[in-house]
Amino acid sequence: MTTPMTTPLFRLFWESSTLGPRTARGFAAQLDEDARTPRAVPQLFYAAAAAPLGPPSPRAAALDALFAARRSRRPFADRPLRSDELSALCAGLRTRPDGAGRAAPSAGGTYAVETFALLWRTEHALAGRAAYYVPDAHALSDVAPAPPFDPAAFGLEPEAGTPAAALLFVGLPERVTSRYDERGGRFLLLEAGHLAQNVLLAAAALDLAAVPLGGTWDRPLLGALALDDTRFALTYAVLVGAAR
Repeated sequence: MTTPMTTPLFRLFWESSTLGPRTARGFAAQLDEDARTPRAVPQLFYAAAAAPLGPPSPRAAALDALFAARRSRRPFADRPLRSDELSALCAGLRTRPDGAGRAAPSAGGTYAVETFALLWRTEHALAGRAAYYVPDAHALSDVAPAPPFDPAAFGLEPEAGTPAAALLFVGLPERVTSRYDERGGRFLLLEAGHLAQNVLLAAAALDLAAVPLGGTWDRPLLGALALDDTRFALTYAVLVGAAR
């Protein structure tokens, strides 16, 4: 776990893009300026006329409706997450029942990204705790007390409300860079995106509020997971709760 990285460029990129109390202020100012700047979404255009694809097949109708329902929703209600909702949110992270890999893809089956949860307001037995998600057992393992929710640590304003839980995707780069060198750094981030999207689609199916966040403060959150002074890297986070 403490073996030095063999990919100095990825390590430099990671350290240069890390946010914390000192660097977050400038990043927040960038986000504020970006939010105030009206702009159109860029799109590519070619000379040839676009050929319509037509509607999805009836078999894909439910999936299409799920894609349409996915939103980044930040206002959270006070209701705690039910245990069955928490289970459904994690279902897309688990090992398949037949043991043939997991629900989300991973480069070379390295599974370089692990999932942790901060369970602020849930009906689960580990409510109020930080927990590690065990994909083979579809279960949560107690790690430590969950720290109080701090909007700033997630790059949010206080008026967004308090989420019921956070799912944190924490990568160990050596699992994938040991096979694929610097390119493995890309695979690590791709895997985190796959996991987060599965959670977001589950939240859409449950009509829960959920928002993916990449502006987290790495070190305080890793410390809350007992992962400080390790090579683990916080790649992505999803806040989730009942919709206000």
